[in-house]
Amino acid sequence: MSHQRCPATKGTIHEFLVAVDALRQGFRVYRNISGGPVDLILTKPGLMLRVQVKTQPQRSALRGNDVLAIVTKDGRIRYRARTRRVARKFENCTVLY
Repeated sequence: MSHQRCPATKGTIHEFLVAVDALRQGFRVYRNISGGPVDLILTKPGLMLRVQVKTQPQRSALRGNDVLAIVTKDGRIRYRARTRRVARKFENCTVLY
C-alpha cells in the first residue's frame, strides 16, 4: 500500500497548517468546507482577509483573494499579499507584484 497522500488530503493538511499559524498571529480563522476560490477567511477587529493556500506560488491564486499562503515541502509557510497594507498584517509577508 502506498503512503502517498491524495491531493485533497495534502491540501487539507496545508490549510490546517496555515490556520494554526494565523491563529498564532492573532487572527480568527474560518475554513471553507464547501469548495470555492477561498480556502480560509482570517479576521481581526475591522479586518477580513480571504486566503488561498497553495504549494507553489501562482499569481492567479490571488484572483478574488487578499493573501496567498504557500506551504513548502518542509512545512514552512510563505505569505504573499495583494497590497502592502495587507502584507503588514502578517509576519514575513511580501507583496506579490
